[in-house]
Amino acid sequence: MNLGFDGLLQWVSDEGSKLILIAGIFFCIILAFRKHLIGAISTFVVLLVAYRFVKNPNLLGTVS
Repeated sequence: MNLGFDGLLQWVSDEGSKLILIAGIFFCIILAFRKHLIGAISTFVVLLVAYRFVKNPNLLGTVS
């Protein structure tokens, strides 16, 4: 493991993407049980987009 800033950035990116994925599944299950299906679907889509940006930060530069 790299102990510099690059290593820290890589670690935060990996752990952040896992956290976003787990949070997305958790919130979708809660919203689905409360019969808020549109909220569950929109939460899943928004967190999926956030997951892609956290997993690949260079994607922000290529959007435009």
